[in-house]
Amino acid sequence: MDFNCGALLENKNLDELSDDLLNHVLEVASGKQVASERAGFHDMAIFKQGVTL
Repeated sequence: MDFNCGALLENKNLDELSDDLLNHVLEVASGKQVASERAGFHDMAIFKQGVTL
């Protein structure tokens, strides 16, 4: 949700997009909040089974 891979279909090549994604991951790992955190949500359910809302 926080990274637009659709840019590959619009105007960026795969190498550019790969670099952008890596930079985004590094920014988030360094403390930049993602959209859901800025909206006040802090839930994580990667391995949760069943319905997740």
